[in-house]
Amino acid sequence: MTSTGFSTRSVFIGTLCLCAVTAATLNAQAGPDEGTDDAKQRRIKMLGSADTNQDNILTKAELTALLEVSFGRMDRNGNSVVNMDDAPKLGRGKYAAIVSPIIEERDTDGDKSLSYDEFSSPLLKNFVESDTDKDNMVDLSVMIEKIKSGT
Repeated sequence: MTSTGFSTRSVFIGTLCLCAVTAATLNAQAGPDEGTDDAKQRRIKMLGSADTNQDNILTKAELTALLEVSFGRMDRNGNSVVNMDDAPKLGRGKYAAIVSPIIEERDTDGDKSLSYDEFSSPLLKNFVESDTDKDNMVDLSVMIEKIKSGT
């Protein structure tokens, strides 16, 4: 056990997850709208990359690592919100194409910015709903089906 109470295995899996998620985030292609099939396929691909041990079981730790890394990559200025202030001067259009639909879909308070809670809420909500036995593990196919169905 580490001083935070996590096992060495959990820390190792979390580290692997961060690496995989970073790669998936960098490779994600922009789609015109978060509700499109392209956006759904990006989410499915990212969820698959979060399953670092490839056991087809997504743990809450794996999902949280995915969300934290993904949010951190978008929050380029480190102010804990994602908005167009995070867009680089070069590549602003590509950044906007990726981030704007996400902000539009998840900005619950209408400030045209995205907090971590707004960003992570849909997937965490789906995870909690899918984790019927409350063991912090969900079959990856259940999460993928929720994305495909739009729930």
